[in-house]
Amino acid sequence: MSASANQHCDFINISGEPNEGRHARRIHVRRTVMTNHHKRKRQKKSLESRKGHTQVLQVPTQAAPLTPACRSEASSFDPQSIRGDISLSVASSSFRLKTNSSPMHTRTCPIIIRFLSGQVIKAVRSLRYVSFIHRHVLGAHGQSNDNLMACSEILCTHYNSSSPNLPMLWHEVSVAQEHIYRTCANLNKWQLLSAAQAITLYILARFRDTTNDGMFPGMDIALLYTMGKLFELIKEDHLRDRNHTHKRGPSPNPTSDWEDWIFHESVNRTATIYFLLRRVATIDFGIECDEQSGWRIEGMLLPSARALWEARDAAMWKTWVDGDVDGQLPALRIGNLLSADADSCQKRQIAIWQEESCEFGIIVMLASQLLMDKDTEDSDP
Repeated sequence: MSASANQHCDFINISGEPNEGRHARRIHVRRTVMTNHHKRKRQKKSLESRKGHTQVLQVPTQAAPLTPACRSEASSFDPQSIRGDISLSVASSSFRLKTNSSPMHTRTCPIIIRFLSGQVIKAVRSLRYVSFIHRHVLGAHGQSNDNLMACSEILCTHYNSSSPNLPMLWHEVSVAQEHIYRTCANLNKWQLLSAAQAITLYILARFRDTTNDGMFPGMDIALLYTMGKLFELIKEDHLRDRNHTHKRGPSPNPTSDWEDWIFHESVNRTATIYFLLRRVATIDFGIECDEQSGWRIEGMLLPSARALWEARDAAMWKTWVDGDVDGQLPALRIGNLLSADADSCQKRQIAIWQEESCEFGIIVMLASQLLMDKDTEDSDP
């Protein structure tokens, strides 16, 4: 056996402890998947270059937005011109719906699935309707929303019809994903948030229409891996709190500055969308949630009250914050909904949150019921 073959064999360690080295194996798999993914994309671009279509598939290498010019060039892409020249196996969707016969699972999962799928339809109409995108950010931080604006244009152009142009859609999504992956290290916090929200909408679009295109195998994993990289940057550079000891979720939202609160609440909601998706589909990549220091759905903050989320200015928001005499809004987490031995004060706080909650909060309440159903817990890969 050759030395290279021995190296591959040495990676698989059959031991008495199945979990031993699991994290290292996962890192290896992720890197291998992304390496193969980008290798295929380079091969595809090389073929197109020989046919005189270099401009169609070119991806910006600097931290710049997808300009209208790039959008118009991409719109000239003809899927049929490549389909016959590239022999790639059609990969099945990475989002496999969980199956469970329990009554709770049967009743609850379809509602969560419709909520997640509905975010894509809302984005087609207007990003203001999406449950994890704050309307103030769309106006006040317009220059930082290039990735999100590009996402909106892609969805509106190729998804806004009774028969969406899926080959063109997935091509545009693939270009946008690779652009975000290559440039995210140079983005500020609002640009990272915009990119994470755009990737989340792409993931939900893939989840809603699971038909995979042979030209882009592994797209689902590439999207999930990119989202994981974005949240790694957000957590490391913009959510660090030395006094925060709850490492299974983000630190409590700040209450002194409206825009700072919007950023933290938006990050929490965007991450919660991913964890909701994990409740109804089997996903092995994304925000690190199986590591010792990783977030888990139980540690995510409960979505804020509707009045706080929909406040139109800082003064209106401050009025509601000052009226929160119990301080329950920035403290409660999804795990608190599962606590059977909660004291009377916490039960009262949960009741207040339920009364003031928005649509997002209702879905989180339903998801918490799945968490109490042991049969729907994630199995260790």
